[in-house]
Amino acid sequence: MITHLTQYGGTLNQLIASAVLITAILLFQLGTNQWINKRKFRSMTYRRRWTVGLRNLRLILIAVGLILIWATELRTAALSAVAILAAIRAYKSSEQFVRYKICHVQTRKSPPVAGGALY
Repeated sequence: MITHLTQYGGTLNQLIASAVLITAILLFQLGTNQWINKRKFRSMTYRRRWTVGLRNLRLILIAVGLILIWATELRTAALSAVAILAAIRAYKSSEQFVRYKICHVQTRKSPPVAGGALY
């Protein structure tokens, strides 16, 4: 089984790291929710502030963690997108250049020739 898993290389490691990160964040969420429920707050506003603040912290940790784990794949995808957009732009530019040349050739008048002969 291990020999079959090594053929996937870094992607499998990244999937495992992502699963561990999300599991750790969920455990952190359970712990913080229990802490908030057991704690006595002066008002409901403070309880909401703590809940929202910890939720935002969890979201930031997940986002930063996943970006760090998948950075190489994200970079590859970005480079691929740039290459595709550059190819589309080059095609459009060449198409416009050909249109310009065709229109320019059709509207250009030949210069007058003296005596009817070309030297």
